[in-house]
Amino acid sequence: MRATTKYDGTLRVIIWLDVFWSVVAALVCLAGSVVVAVLGLPHAAMGAVAATTLVAGVFLAATGAITAVLLILRLRDGNFFMPPDLKFPLPRGMHPQS
Repeated sequence: MRATTKYDGTLRVIIWLDVFWSVVAALVCLAGSVVVAVLGLPHAAMGAVAATTLVAGVFLAATGAITAVLLILRLRDGNFFMPPDLKFPLPRGMHPQS
């Protein structure tokens, strides 16, 4: 196995962007729906929540696709392990074993 750091920095950034867009999509869906329902805002406000959620979903899909491409490029270069010091944004019990 060849040790390469060619895509390590980009992979670190894109994984955190993936997490960010996941949180944005979830918060807009949940909080936006509740705010529209509780405050009795006009129906157009729900359309704005839906549009914002779709935009966040598109960015989430894009970051997922970029992550997949980066991992494929790393595999193609013969690097079969994740970058060292990559911090997964997962709860403590869900971290992969070293």
